[in-house]
Amino acid sequence: MKRRVFDVVAYITRRYGIDRSALADPGGFRDELIDVGFEEDDVERALAWLDRLRRDGTGAGPWLVEPPRSIRVPTAEEAQKLSAEARGFVHRLEEAGVLGEAAREAVYERALSLDLAEVGIDEMRVLVALVLSAAPVADDALVARVLVGDLEGIYN
Repeated sequence: MKRRVFDVVAYITRRYGIDRSALADPGGFRDELIDVGFEEDDVERALAWLDRLRRDGTGAGPWLVEPPRSIRVPTAEEAQKLSAEARGFVHRLEEAGVLGEAAREAVYERALSLDLAEVGIDEMRVLVALVLSAAPVADDALVARVLVGDLEGIYN
């Protein structure tokens, strides 16, 4: 996914959160996205990407999972493409019991598919929020905390 398309996905995620009804009928906000300044082609690609995410699911959930007993070592590609801060963010969410192994792998897979030189913390927050919101039962408050990086709120 190219940077411009990711920007559209990030805007949608931040604006609508996990409101599944908004994604069920994207026609209503397609015009809004174009009015905000996004290119129509980028909007269509972003909506298609979000639709695939929703259809494919992620294996995320249940919400509180057992913390990992081992540490996952990133591959060379992951270490190069994903910033240390972004990888650390995902690791802390695993330790908090928010992400399980399947959800973590879904986040990493989507991060590696981005057509960006480096995936930083801001991009990682959006990807984690998207993966969490694709779970059958999504927690609005949790997704909102992930988007702003409020890990203290998650731990408590």
